[in-house]
Amino acid sequence: MTGAMEDHQRKLAKEVEIKRLEEEKAKNEESYGWQLSGSTFTREPDLVSQILKEFSVGVKPAH
Repeated sequence: MTGAMEDHQRKLAKEVEIKRLEEEKAKNEESYGWQLSGSTFTREPDLVSQILKEFSVGVKPAH
């Protein structure tokens, strides 16, 4: 019986460790995403307006 309990505890510990690693990875990705968007944030509106211009130019002749 004690062997089964030890196995169960090991399994739980492993699950907790996996969950902790996944949360840590998610946090790292989130902070990396912020760093990434921080450098490109100023250019983003230009890109959006450029895409909108190209899209509207492409659509108008069809009307």
